[in-house]
Amino acid sequence: MKVHTSLRIAMTVAALAAATWAPALASVTLHVKPNGADSNPGTRSRPFATLERARDAVRSLQRNDRLDSGPVTVAVHPGIYELPKPMEITSGDSGTAGVPIVWRSSKPGAARLVGGRFVRGWQPVTDPQVIERLDPAAGREIFQLSR
Repeated sequence: MKVHTSLRIAMTVAALAAATWAPALASVTLHVKPNGADSNPGTRSRPFATLERARDAVRSLQRNDRLDSGPVTVAVHPGIYELPKPMEITSGDSGTAGVPIVWRSSKPGAARLVGGRFVRGWQPVTDPQVIERLDPAAGREIFQLSR
């Protein structure tokens, strides 16, 4: 009986030790949402706002040797991501065969990367002098950007 009790205690201690180390061995997932904030830690409940911030967080993990525990996933949540300038991703941002870095939409097809800015504020032309000069075939399909 004592052998079985000792064995159970040893197994319990081993299981607790493994559970303690499990977070260090787990993969890393960083989250990005258009309504997040780049000052956030990149968690599901407090996501980053930009892809650049997620890339920089992955690079920081690499610099601090915190990527040896498993794959890294950057979960890009649904929405529109306006990229005001090119986003540089180098071969170093790919990880390794054993510890890959994967960027993916959390919902396939729902994240849109836009290489520029949306121009908002368009309104139909209403000035009668301008409308007079337009081809009648254009109808009311002419818009102007209001300032």
